[in-house]
Amino acid sequence: MLKIPILESSNGFLSDEKLREGLKWLANESPLQPVLNGVKTHDLVMSHVSPVLEELDKLSDYEVGPNHCIAVFNEALDWSSQELAAAIKANPTNWPCPEIMSLKDFSDEFLAVKLFLPSVGWSLTEKTAPLECALKNCQLPRFPDDISLLQSGSKMGKDIDNHKLLLENCLAEYLTQSTKMMGVQLATEETSVMLQRNTRLELRNLSYYLVRNWITIFRRIFNWQLSSLSTGACSFSNVLQTHRVPPMSGNSIKLRLEVETSPHCLSHPSLDEILEVGFSPLKSQRIRFNPEPSRVETAFHKVVKEAATTNNSQNSLDKDDNSSQEHGLAIVDDVACTTGKPNDSLGETTEAITKTDRLRRLLEKCNMVQNSISEKLSIYL
Repeated sequence: MLKIPILESSNGFLSDEKLREGLKWLANESPLQPVLNGVKTHDLVMSHVSPVLEELDKLSDYEVGPNHCIAVFNEALDWSSQELAAAIKANPTNWPCPEIMSLKDFSDEFLAVKLFLPSVGWSLTEKTAPLECALKNCQLPRFPDDISLLQSGSKMGKDIDNHKLLLENCLAEYLTQSTKMMGVQLATEETSVMLQRNTRLELRNLSYYLVRNWITIFRRIFNWQLSSLSTGACSFSNVLQTHRVPPMSGNSIKLRLEVETSPHCLSHPSLDEILEVGFSPLKSQRIRFNPEPSRVETAFHKVVKEAATTNNSQNSLDKDDNSSQEHGLAIVDDVACTTGKPNDSLGETTEAITKTDRLRRLLEKCNMVQNSISEKLSIYL
């Protein structure tokens, strides 16, 4: 076997000890490798959205509008893009090197590389540009101002059905035309789901208002908008391990944080259920209360005429009056009894009752019905 004389004459230059020292020097002179965390892109964005929405959730529903939620989401997208850019900037040498791909498949070294290192070329422009573009395309436009009409409320609930339809159409149009995230049929179904459990009916100063919980509604919209980032090459991102959730921006959310809020209900009826309970008893004959006797008499004139026609016996009407009082329907029967043709036994008594007394009794029972309805609706206020 031949001896290599250079090893003896090199004074140990190529010895194992010298090679180890050289590798240590090279490692110290090389730039530091970034410490990365691999995260799902959807989770990265929502990690910035959720803390701010939790702060907004402490406010009343009247102080949080749709554009506040949109501003939070767009700012979270911008912050996520900045985190991706920071991770790319921290890797000027395009670590890890492509030579690691020459490792034998299923060897211990190969498995360790797959488990602990990012993929080769993760910071190259051709891989990061589509992700940055996808985040930019997820930006939401401003919500239309068509719902400003709802702020005026519905006097005595006469326009509440129109307000509900306006809210549904406005939200469906936002999902289809403004954001183009879904088709008409799916938007219609989603709008119904969003509004039924996140909208309540509130009575203030004889006007009914549809109060929306925009935070819960837009949480669902955010998930739909980020669905494109849940699959494919854009579903995974590498960010620095030291990344932090940014504080709430005062520029995009100018809201007071110290307000009193009403407690949340554990079981919440749907919007249609509220409207059915609140307005179904009056849909067939909706009454507009007015202290003027002439208007009250006109409002019930048709009902009285029909009741008097179908009831020929005065004694029968008196019995119906007693039973209907138990169900809150004494108004119509009372007017029918006092305006219908009296029989012989009650003729003198009926003639003695003046028109003012009849109207006074009518208004008293109208107030009874109104109070009964208010008690039923009080659980939803």
